[in-house]
Amino acid sequence: MSNPPKLFISYSWSSPEHEDWVLELATSLRQDGVDAMLDKWDLKEGHDSIAFMERMVNDPEITKVLLICDKTYASKANARAGGVGIEAQIVSSELYNKVVQEKFVAVIREYDDNGNAFIPTYYAGKIYINLSSNDEKYLGEYEKLLRWIFNKPLHQKPEIGMLPAYLNEGNHISLNTTSHYKRCLDAIRNDKSNTNGLLADYLNLYNTNLEKFRISDILASEKEIELDDLIFNNISDFLPARNEFIQLVSALIQYSSSNKYINIIHKFFENNIRYLFRPENITSYAGWDFDNFKFIINELFLYFVALMIKNEKFEELNYFLNKNFYFLHHDSREPLSSFLIFKQHCESFGFRNQRLSLGYANLHATTLKERANGINLEFIDLMQADFILYLRAEINSTDTYFIQWWPTTLMYTRSFYPFEIFAKSKSKSYYESMKCILGNNPDINLKALIEDAKKGTRTVPKWQYESISLSRLTDFNNIATI
Repeated sequence: MSNPPKLFISYSWSSPEHEDWVLELATSLRQDGVDAMLDKWDLKEGHDSIAFMERMVNDPEITKVLLICDKTYASKANARAGGVGIEAQIVSSELYNKVVQEKFVAVIREYDDNGNAFIPTYYAGKIYINLSSNDEKYLGEYEKLLRWIFNKPLHQKPEIGMLPAYLNEGNHISLNTTSHYKRCLDAIRNDKSNTNGLLADYLNLYNTNLEKFRISDILASEKEIELDDLIFNNISDFLPARNEFIQLVSALIQYSSSNKYINIIHKFFENNIRYLFRPENITSYAGWDFDNFKFIINELFLYFVALMIKNEKFEELNYFLNKNFYFLHHDSREPLSSFLIFKQHCESFGFRNQRLSLGYANLHATTLKERANGINLEFIDLMQADFILYLRAEINSTDTYFIQWWPTTLMYTRSFYPFEIFAKSKSKSYYESMKCILGNNPDINLKALIEDAKKGTRTVPKWQYESISLSRLTDFNNIATI
């Protein structure tokens, strides 16, 4: 965000515990994109504290002011005592002189024995935000606070005559994981001891509620819509859930002090395999009924791998990719699969490309590219992950004609520049740390793969008339040279 909202926090120094709580709240707000200002940070030695408070309340650039209300704050504000009293005079004047005001809001920290909030008299009768509890209600109230700061109310009145965005549509499918997500994200950022448990709970709920996206169930209520339209609408509806997963995993990789989350993520993807195939209780189905799941789960898998590579978690990623995934499918006798299980062909994409005369070389790749926004990764990071998975599959394969992991996104590479991970591999130490993600004996097998591709004895991904150049994308001749 180029211009984050500026916010001042007014509070009383009631106790060290209360000051710590305010400091933690201010820190959380800054992490969530708010330019929160606090005396502990912005009032320096030698500054006039009264002038500082007046400026914070009156400064037009400060669009929001929080009044952290506990018993001490309310008492000082009513008695016009101390710094809180000075602020109260300024704030009360603003409130009384303006019929509509959106700059101030009271945040309740304490209630009296009768259940009444401790708030200044001048604020009586106005809506406040309750952050007095430490349970699930806190998360909902904190979200309410963020929405107020960013002027993003939960319920917005749509423009007359215009189609609302899909996030506001009544038919939008939701995983209902928001509260679990927030609890887990808070635990990750604060390195809490229950992080892994909360992560498992979140991912289990995420996996369970994926059932809401099942095409065969939705199809029953959609009588006049093309099946490929239904699939693409379904994939579009999933975008908020995808972004939520990416944001959580990104925080997990960056802040977790343990790598135990790898097994939890592995279990999550293992549990998702069931969505790629026909459930036992379904006997009547079309071959495309699971294409939305095939795309969605492949996309989640690609982003997870991309995040691991971006954050240079090479050993952990190698461990993850080495593990088999267990799923006992009624149409198969083999219950164990490698990561290749997450690369499934979506037949409906080809049909849609032809039906609508879209003219794309690969609609699957184009859809991935068009959706690569609103997150902290670029599409090239997704391409890099796709390429690594392709290389790992080929290095570990003895089949020179069948491509195990077709790197769909590489249709967008021009094969002139190496991916970041290989450009950095000029460094011997960097290459030694990353090469494990390429699979078995990469020093020997990567060279053999590239030589076979040059000789034409190994099938290489190709779109129209252009094949990818393995030697260029890996910058093979410069690996480990410095």
